[in-house]
Amino acid sequence: MTAEDFRRIMTAFASRPTDVDMEGGQFLVELRDETIHVKLRMRQGLLVVEEEGSPGVLAEEWIENRVAVLPLLADRILSYIDEVPYYVTPSGELVDSLDVAPSEDPIDVADATAKVTEVLGRRPAGTTSVLYLTSDAGEGKTSLIHQVARRQAEGYKAKTPGCDWLLLPVSLGGRTLLRFDDVMVASLMNRLRFQYWYYDGLVELVRMGLIVIALDGFEELFLDTSSGEAVSNLSGFIRALHGDGTLLVAARKAYFEYSDLGTQARLFDALRPGVASFAKMGLHRWQRQHFVSYCMNRRVPDGEIIYQDVAESLDDPDHPLLTRAVLVEKLVDVASEASDRRELLSRVGSRPHDFLGGFISTIVDREVGKWIDRDMDPHVPLLTREQHYGLLGLVADEMWTGHTDRLGQDVVSLLTDVFCESEKLGHARARQVKERTKEHALLRYFTEGNRPFYEFDHQQFRDFFIGWEMAKAIANADADGVRRLFSANQMPADAADAVVDFARSRQVSVPSIRRTMQQVLAGSSHDLYTAENCGAVLIRVLNGVDGAGTELADLVFPQDAFGCCRKIRGVVFARCRFQPTALCFLDGCTFTDCTFERAELLPETQLQGVCFRGTEVRSLRLPGNEALVYDPEHIRSLLHQQGVHYDDGTPVGPPPDDEVVMDESLRLAHSAIRTFRRSTYIHEDVLRLKLHHRHKELLEELLKAGILEDTPPHPGTQRFLQLAVPMSEIEAALEGCRGSFERFISMVSPQ
Repeated sequence: MTAEDFRRIMTAFASRPTDVDMEGGQFLVELRDETIHVKLRMRQGLLVVEEEGSPGVLAEEWIENRVAVLPLLADRILSYIDEVPYYVTPSGELVDSLDVAPSEDPIDVADATAKVTEVLGRRPAGTTSVLYLTSDAGEGKTSLIHQVARRQAEGYKAKTPGCDWLLLPVSLGGRTLLRFDDVMVASLMNRLRFQYWYYDGLVELVRMGLIVIALDGFEELFLDTSSGEAVSNLSGFIRALHGDGTLLVAARKAYFEYSDLGTQARLFDALRPGVASFAKMGLHRWQRQHFVSYCMNRRVPDGEIIYQDVAESLDDPDHPLLTRAVLVEKLVDVASEASDRRELLSRVGSRPHDFLGGFISTIVDREVGKWIDRDMDPHVPLLTREQHYGLLGLVADEMWTGHTDRLGQDVVSLLTDVFCESEKLGHARARQVKERTKEHALLRYFTEGNRPFYEFDHQQFRDFFIGWEMAKAIANADADGVRRLFSANQMPADAADAVVDFARSRQVSVPSIRRTMQQVLAGSSHDLYTAENCGAVLIRVLNGVDGAGTELADLVFPQDAFGCCRKIRGVVFARCRFQPTALCFLDGCTFTDCTFERAELLPETQLQGVCFRGTEVRSLRLPGNEALVYDPEHIRSLLHQQGVHYDDGTPVGPPPDDEVVMDESLRLAHSAIRTFRRSTYIHEDVLRLKLHHRHKELLEELLKAGILEDTPPHPGTQRFLQLAVPMSEIEAALEGCRGSFERFISMVSPQ
C-alpha cells in the first residue's frame, strides 16, 4: 500500500473529506468524532502506521482493526445473523471462472458450502471476481449465504488460516426502489447495528479483500425493474471497485439462461468497460440422503419412513415436497405423526401438480386446532380456516403493494386490528389473535436491532397468499381491486397458480374471469405489469379446458406461457406478445398480429389446427439443439411442418435440407462471443480455441469490424481482447442476420 492509497482509503472513512491532512509523514484525520494523529513510515517497502508511540503496524492491519473495526463486525454477524437450524450441506455444480477452468462444462460439487467459500476466498488481484449462486426458490441460497457468513466470522475471530475476510449478506428482496448504497448501509446499520462506515468505506474494504458482499435476491431487482436501475446500480458498484474485490450474487436459476445471450445482455453491457470475471455455482435439489440427514439433525427418528411414504404417495421422488429445503422443513413439522402424514398426503396427492395449496391448507388446519380461545368454555378455535387465510392475505397484500418482504410489528398490529374489526371478533379475541400471530407456523417473528418485524417463513408462502387476495378480487369481479394488485409488480408463478386454484375451488367461470380481466385492462393504461399479470392468469385458467369462442387481445404473456405441459384449445390471440416459451399442445388456436420473442419446439410438441395471421416468431429453437433459427422463412417452414397454417396468402416452402441454422463462421464467432459472459476480457489463446481451425481469419474479421478490440497492455507479451460493442447489439444482429456471418458483421459493425 502506498501513502496515496492510504490517504484515499482514510478519506472514505473520514467524517468529511476535508478532515484529512497528510504532510511530512504526519497524518491527521477526524473519524467518528475522534481526532486521530499518526505517523507514516516505510519499512522494507511496506507502509507502517505508528500511533501514540506504540510500535508500528502495517497500514492494512491498522485500517482493518483501528478504522474498520472488523473484529466487532464479526461479533455482530454472529449475534444478529441466526445460525441456520439443522443445516444440511447442499451439493451443486460449478462453472468456474475462465482463468481457472476454460471449459464451460459444469463440475459436480458434493459440498457446495465449502466450494463457495473457497471460490470467494481466492480474491484475485486486478479483477473483480463475481460468483453467481443460483437455484430455484426455497432450495437453500439464503441458508448457504448465512452459513458461510457465520463460519467466516467464527474463523476470523479465532484467526483461522484462510479466514481473513468476512462475508456481508445484503438482502435485496422486495427493495427494488432503493439504491445499492442505501441497501448496503441499511444492512449494516439496521440489521447488524454496525455504524462505523460510510458507503465509500465499504467499497474500499471490498477492494482490499477484507469484505465480500453477498447480494441475495438479485433477480427481483433485475426482473422487476424494467428501466434498468438495478443493473446500473450493480455495474456502478463493480466499476467503483476498479478491478478489485469479490462479489457473490444470489438469484433464481431462471435468470441464468446460458444458451441465450439476450437475457443477460443488459447486465454485461452495463459492466463494460470494467474488468470482471464470472463463475456460477448452481445448487442441486435435495436428494434422499439430504432429506434423511435433515431428519437426523432434527432428531426425527423415522426420516426414512417419512421419505418413503411421501415418495410412494406422490409417485415422484423428485417432488418439491422432498427436494425443496423450505418445504421439507414444513413437511417434517406436519408429517412426524403418522395420522397427520396420512391427512397431508391425501390432500397433496389429490392434486400433485398444484400441491402447494393442499400443503398450506394442512398447515393452516393445524394452526386452527392450536389457536384456542381461552376465554370460552368449552374452548373453541380463535379463527376458522377462512379467517386464517384472510389474516395472512391481508399481511401479504401490504407487503406486495409496499414492495417489501417484511413488516414492522406496528404495521402488523394495525392490520390485525383492521382484520378483527372487519370480522367482528371482539376485544378479547382480538387481543389473543395479536399474541398468537407471533407464533404462526407460516410467519416468522424476529427483531433487527431493537425493532420487531414479521415476514413469511418463505417467499413461496407470501406469494401464495398474494395470489389468494388477487383471486378473491377476481371472484368478486372487483376490477379496481385487481388492478391495484396487478399494477404493483410482476406476479410470481406461485401467486398465479393460487389464483387459478381459488377460482376453480369457487367455480368461477372462465368467461367471468375474462370479463374481469378486460375491465382491468380497460382502466390500466396498459402498463406492462398489468398486461402480463392478466396474461399469466388467463393462460393458466384456459389450460385443459375448451376455449372455443375465447378471444384474448393486447396481452403480454410471461415466460413459458405455453410450456409446462399446458394444453390450450380453441383460443384466438390478437395483438399479443409472448415472452420466450416452449410450445407443448395447441389445438385450433389462431394468432393474429402477435409476436413471439422466442419459441421452442420439444419432442412432445403437438400443434393441430394452429393458424398464424401476420404473426412473427423472432427466433426458434429445435429439439435438442442449442443454436437458434433466426431466418423468418426457415422458421415458417419448420412451424408449417409442425402443423401451423399461415393465412397470409404467401406459400410456405419446405425447410432446407441442411440442418445447420448458422453458417460455420457465424457458429464459431457466436461460440467465441459467448465466452465473454464469463469475463469482460479474454486471453487471445482462449478465443483461438473457440474459433478452432479458422481462428486467424475470424479473429482478424472481428477485430477489423470493430466488434473486438485489444485491452490496455498487460505485463509481458500476453494479449487480451474485449468486446467493443454492446452485447445487446450483438444479440439483435444475431436475430436479424439470418444465419449469415457476413450479414452479422455488417449489422453489428460500428463502422
